[in-house]
Amino acid sequence: MESGNWERYPGYRFRITVFIIMFLSLSTGYRSLWAETLPFELPKELMTTHGPIPPVCFLRFTGEGDKKEPLDLKLSACLKYKQKYNKSALERGFLGYNLDSSEPKMRQVSIFYRYIGTVKKNNKTGYIFELNYSGGGSGFFSSLIELSLKDNILSFSKYIAGGDRCFGGIESAAIKDNVLHYKLRQTPHMMVEAGDKIAHVEAFSTLTLDDCAVCCIGFLLMKDEKITGFQFNGTIPEAEPDNRQQLCFNSLIKSNGAENKATLDKKQFNKLQKEIISTCIRL
Repeated sequence: MESGNWERYPGYRFRITVFIIMFLSLSTGYRSLWAETLPFELPKELMTTHGPIPPVCFLRFTGEGDKKEPLDLKLSACLKYKQKYNKSALERGFLGYNLDSSEPKMRQVSIFYRYIGTVKKNNKTGYIFELNYSGGGSGFFSSLIELSLKDNILSFSKYIAGGDRCFGGIESAAIKDNVLHYKLRQTPHMMVEAGDKIAHVEAFSTLTLDDCAVCCIGFLLMKDEKITGFQFNGTIPEAEPDNRQQLCFNSLIKSNGAENKATLDKKQFNKLQKEIISTCIRL
């Protein structure tokens, strides 16, 4: 149709206009749906031609060992892996899913990841991720790791912290002013031993304080891998009548606001640790 002849076909022009409006609306809707699928935004340099890095690719970065296979953001085979993200994980800010396994497992094999952000030190950029994963055993592990990027190769830099649920698992993590802040779940046993050896005693080997993967008492507050304090989660452990260590421990944490989810700074936390060691551990 020649330009300038639109006036002769008002109905045609109207239909074209409606079509364009519908197309733009649908496109916007699809973009919105895609944006809602992802709970975080990866930096452009970490995006692949297949979209965000598939969670399965992060299996190579799990565990505490230093030797880990790098990830080629253009050529690694795992980049083509497709599986629907777990809905509950998305609501918690993670991309991930359960993986099929032909072997009998205590729990489903799974891998989830969350991008925390970057830290820049000594002219180097570190990409911080939180991983949640299970190999199919009884444990469910979480960890903070730092990765580096060079020529499309994402490599493991260091294991920052983590553990199995209450054994040092990650509760939360965020980067503020180029500093990584995070919380580590702690059992009563771990809480007493955390940080510097304030007053090493042989009795540590015979502690009767709660120390299991579901015995969380609170969170160790961390800043760049240094302890800044402790936050209680409101739980007071159950104690057998003859477990004097646990009864004593419970009494002291109550007096320090444990039931009200009190937060202790490092000085207050160290003072409480010393008091527990001197008053309860030697019982």
